[in-house]
Amino acid sequence: MAIRKKLRLSQVGFARRFGFSPRSVQDWDQGRRKPESAARAYLLWSLRESRRRWTERCVEPRRRYLGKN
Repeated sequence: MAIRKKLRLSQVGFARRFGFSPRSVQDWDQGRRKPESAARAYLLWSLRESRRRWTERCVEPRRRYLGKN
């Protein structure tokens, strides 16, 4: 699953973090099933939020330090 790989989580870690069963994550990775639309929306939102938080933590302080806007 592309979202899990982008977040660099194992199947079990991904399942724990987002409240899915490890078996569901395994099925998604192996193409046996696809997440339902509500689950996909939640996962995509989580990915965007993770990127936003990373940007706030890592990139923005560096920009301020370097005097860039």
